[in-house]
Amino acid sequence: MKKYFIATIATGLVILCFNISCQYLNVDPYFMDVFSADSVFARKNFIDAYLWNTATYILPEAGSHAETAHYPYMVGSDDAFWTYKRGTFPQNYFSANEMDATSSYFQNWGHFYKGIRKANTILTHIDECKDATTLEKREIMGMTLFLRGYFYFKLLEQYGPVVITPDVPQGYDQTLDVLALPRSSYDECVEYICEDLEAAAAILPEQQIDAYWMRPTRGAALSLISRLRLYAASPLYNGNNQFYSNWMNVDGSHFISQTEDNEKWAEAAVAAYRVIQLAEDQGVYGLHIKPRKENSPLLAPNVPTASFPEGAGDIDVYHSYSDMFNGETIMYKNVECIWGDDSEATSLNRIQQGTHPLFLYGWNGLNATQKLVDAYYMRDGGTINKTILPEYKYSATGYTLTDEFFSDYLLPAGTFNMYANREYRFYATIMFSGAKFYGLSTTGGSAYSNFFVNYSADGNSGAIVGSDPDDRLLSGYSFRKYTHPDDNFFFGKVSKKAFARIRYAEILLNYVEALNELTGTYTIDNITVTRDKEKIKKYFDMIRYRAGLPGLTDEEVNDPEVLREIILKERFIEFALEGRRYHDQRRWKRLENDYQPFEGMNVEALKSQPDMFFQRTRVSHVNVRRNYDRRLYFFPIPTSDLDKNPKLVQNPGW
Repeated sequence: MKKYFIATIATGLVILCFNISCQYLNVDPYFMDVFSADSVFARKNFIDAYLWNTATYILPEAGSHAETAHYPYMVGSDDAFWTYKRGTFPQNYFSANEMDATSSYFQNWGHFYKGIRKANTILTHIDECKDATTLEKREIMGMTLFLRGYFYFKLLEQYGPVVITPDVPQGYDQTLDVLALPRSSYDECVEYICEDLEAAAAILPEQQIDAYWMRPTRGAALSLISRLRLYAASPLYNGNNQFYSNWMNVDGSHFISQTEDNEKWAEAAVAAYRVIQLAEDQGVYGLHIKPRKENSPLLAPNVPTASFPEGAGDIDVYHSYSDMFNGETIMYKNVECIWGDDSEATSLNRIQQGTHPLFLYGWNGLNATQKLVDAYYMRDGGTINKTILPEYKYSATGYTLTDEFFSDYLLPAGTFNMYANREYRFYATIMFSGAKFYGLSTTGGSAYSNFFVNYSADGNSGAIVGSDPDDRLLSGYSFRKYTHPDDNFFFGKVSKKAFARIRYAEILLNYVEALNELTGTYTIDNITVTRDKEKIKKYFDMIRYRAGLPGLTDEEVNDPEVLREIILKERFIEFALEGRRYHDQRRWKRLENDYQPFEGMNVEALKSQPDMFFQRTRVSHVNVRRNYDRRLYFFPIPTSDLDKNPKLVQNPGW
């Protein structure tokens, strides 16, 4: 058990805000080269600077290109992919299994350990500061514990079991026997990280003031625990003797538990419910909604018209979803954002540029997949394979005959029927051939706004107009998500976007997934959980109603296996292009399904051949050929680190 000497500090004290800017990325990265450790921890303002330098080791979650390509998550699964395969777009090297332990792409192992060492240094020396009050020291400790827990979490997420370093940093002059440590088991890592985050949650405030909204809160710490407990309960890590029966540490112990433990799902359910309690008891969080307007979408007859959250009758189901991402709702005023960051603006700007047509100075290279398109429901909750109400039946032939206008969105006559009558998250997320691009801020002329994209080979957003042969969509789909109607790279403006690292919608879906997997009744931290069908329906249906869809049926909720697929599909849709799918496919041991060839429309067809364009076509371009290998569940530990530590066991297959 780690000791932080905080128990004697009154827990009822109000947390003070740091008297420094939240723009901690401006801190001199060579701070410790100027001051000795004794000097740093002698004065509070120096500790503050050191703390916020430690926070710079948080990497952009939305990064997917060039300087922001720290993770493959956002475009590394089966919902999205780049056309490009080059150093500035390295995701396709990973998907093609063309990396090894010497590759530099996405290697964050050493990076996060530097952040961990800084956090340990603060926790070791904080009591040496003479001009900081007890309350100020407590706040610094809370933030530092959160950072250390977060850094370990990101390592665990990418590499699996990690090395837990001593809480007191070791000197660089120590012998190899002291410095060389083995990896801990996955479960040991989970408990260590959760202990840090629990300690942080006991200190951090429930809310930050607007000026400091990016700083973590109690809810952010508890939400990370929720995410981690869900991972730990999932099949990849919970009783996985199929994949990892022979993967052992230097002492012969297993890295991954070999026996499934259903109580881990209970721990995940309790972790999520603690965040829900903050929302319901304190009003801290909720789902983002916008009030219904005169031109808001009409609901299907089987969607409840009661006021939200018992129905969707009083909300605009298009703007309630779209405005979270396109900048219309300011993130720090978004009740759904548990932890966000506006330093992600560069990352999201690159995402937007990837979706813009070339003649608007975009790249035209960020593809949505046919698999994602097919996942979206019809407006009555039907699917492409199951009709509920005949007026919303899916069709993959023919074209619409009339314009449809809702929530300032135009679905024009002549739209391919595949895209008609779909749920409203589809229109807020996907750009398809025939969809309207607004780009209202341009001063470049009327031809550069309010047009309909055409992804045919010779269309206005096709391949022939590009100078770079890779500046083209290969699937015939891109994304509207993160693009405001005003945004335009061609003599216009692109509004700054913040990214929600954790949304309350994730907590609700974490909770219902964990409840669904329970086979017994458990009491943890005075919270009792069981497979409560009414609670499952209550919290899942909130997500559905916000999207303008009907809730779960009794038949669906009665069958845990059926409901499991519904929940995972809901996560696929709700978190499209947010980086969650990458982890969901892995934790459920479904990576092989993820690696099926991409499909889309026939982008080789000309605009004079619409019937040929709107044909399902396998994407066979050399840049996006995918090669499944079980080793891709984890990244390799860099060879350079293995060479330094003889006790470090490499991940399977690398």
